Amino acid sequence: MTLLLETDSLGGVWTFTLRLATALRQRGHRVLLAVEGPGLDPEQAAVAERAADAVFSRDTRLEWQPDAVAQVREAGDWIRGLCETHRVDVAHLCSFSHAAAGDGAWPCARVLTVHSDITTWWHAVHGCAPPADYDPYRQQVRAGIARADAVAYISHAHRAAVEAAYPGLDPRTDRDPAATRVIYAGLPAAPELARRPRLTPSTDHGATAFAAGRFGDAGKNLDALRGVAAALGPALRLAGDLGQTTDAAFAGATRLGRLSPDATLDEMRDASVFLSPSRYEPYGLAALEAATRGCALLLSDIPTYRELWDGAAVFLPPDDPAAWRAAAEEVMGNADRRRHLLQAAADRAARRTLTRTADAYLALYDAARHSGGSSQLPAPAPPRDVALRTAWIPDRSRTASDREPASPLSRFLQTRASA
Repeated sequence: MTLLLETDSLGGVWTFTLRLATALRQRGHRVLLAVEGPGLDPEQAAVAERAADAVFSRDTRLEWQPDAVAQVREAGDWIRGLCETHRVDVAHLCSFSHAAAGDGAWPCARVLTVHSDITTWWHAVHGCAPPADYDPYRQQVRAGIARADAVAYISHAHRAAVEAAYPGLDPRTDRDPAATRVIYAGLPAAPELARRPRLTPSTDHGATAFAAGRFGDAGKNLDALRGVAAALGPALRLAGDLGQTTDAAFAGATRLGRLSPDATLDEMRDASVFLSPSRYEPYGLAALEAATRGCALLLSDIPTYRELWDGAAVFLPPDDPAAWRAAAEEVMGNADRRRHLLQAAADRAARRTLTRTADAYLALYDAARHSGGSSQLPAPAPPRDVALRTAWIPDRSRTASDREPASPLSRFLQTRASA
């Protein structure tokens, strides 16, 4: 098959798409990447060109950003043009607005992965619906899910949250029930980790904890770690755009700043404990990455984390800094407890492989194609938008050689479990 994977150049969707593209190419499929959002930096461009047969990029606003409607509409026309020109069989989309286009506009079947959306984020963080300013966006979310030929949710908990946030969400009447599924994101094996010496001492004194986020991000909720920071000092290593905080409790923590993806994984490999006090996680890819690198998991007690890690992590209330401090001190001070937790997390993570993810999406692509391809339902009337600021990055087409299939992590995990 010829597959087009739409993605943006920000955050987890970018990482997810590159990994999936690599796995699909290893199975002999032709993969095109259509990248939207801020322009690709040289490192991103190089990584994308290794993952796909061809890479096309467009500097444009994303659908959840202000004054984006006109640019999103034009980006949809651009992606549909790529599909027609390159005779694409399935377009795998991450934008609700693109999936919502009707009137037979798409020359191929459409698969939509529901990664996240503003409404479910708002409910999780603020406990209520977003302001009416977001109603046009909400209409596009509803229409995209209804009009796609197949839909994937990244967890059962997130699917439930979406269905609760959009009451009466009705899919197309002609969609095969098998074309709506939950597909967990998986990770490629990383054999190089097993060959690296562990830098952090295995003694209680040398144990470290790792977390990532930024102050002021209500979803990631890093402020809940103030008690942990006060207790652990430099043994708490924080990555991300941390900015400034007036909370003196964080003064002694080790601030790593923004890290590259590889540097982040290295920090996880060297850490003993991974902490995530998030209020909102549709899937929580960082926790999975940390588990595969031998971290014990301390996670917020939210539905997604319970679904994925129940029995393999310590769960804590997101808004109880004292509970986080007590749990971190207990786990960091007890090597046997850490050993048990990291092994449980590693065993759970071993089920979440990129091979399984790719196989599930290939089955979903087949279901989308058998559903009759592009929907003939009329598209929703787009909201008015007075802003039109479209800048282009030249289209790039590169051919990259396939990567060698990766081998399991078992040797590395055995090393960490015995540390």
